[in-house]
Amino acid sequence: MINFNRDGQKIFIVLLSVIVILFGFILLREYESKNADDNVIALEDVNDKTIDFKTQEEKYIKVYVIGQVKRPGVIEIAEGSRLLDAIDAAGGFLDDADDKQINLAMKVKDEGMYVIPKIGEQPSNNAVSCIASIEEDKGKVNINTANEHDLETLPGIGPTKAKRIFDYREQNGPFKVIEDIKNVSGIGEKTFEGLKDFITVD
Repeated sequence: MINFNRDGQKIFIVLLSVIVILFGFILLREYESKNADDNVIALEDVNDKTIDFKTQEEKYIKVYVIGQVKRPGVIEIAEGSRLLDAIDAAGGFLDDADDKQINLAMKVKDEGMYVIPKIGEQPSNNAVSCIASIEEDKGKVNINTANEHDLETLPGIGPTKAKRIFDYREQNGPFKVIEDIKNVSGIGEKTFEGLKDFITVD
């Protein structure tokens, strides 16, 4: 009888040890699984925050690219971009573009005008630099490069008409002659007569 009790105790101890080991193993697996899930969630949170941060920080500017490019006009590009990036956004060079005369590595500036010359053509001094909206030598506003603030300095042009001029130029490209400004909504013959001596397209 005593031997039976001792055997029973041994069996009980062995079974109890097995149960404890199994229970501990199950708890360990659940703990590791929970930590793995938490790490994945934490990593996703970090990635989301990083993406949101980049989105908030990125800024865009508008530049005017004309000359020997496939899609001349006003383009929107990330701040800090180079002239080569602006040209790519304008569709790239035309076959007769002279890319040897310009500095493709220069950073473009907001409201800047960049003229891409043709092979054999001598670029002007302002060909690949930000051109002033107001021509000091003539005292006229260049309606192809002026920003909205400069356009508002013209007689008969307030904020609304200035924005219409800017938007029209952005959608249709540069004005070829000053009379083209009459194509802008709200600018008729009377308004044109009052501002024709103050504007230029050159």
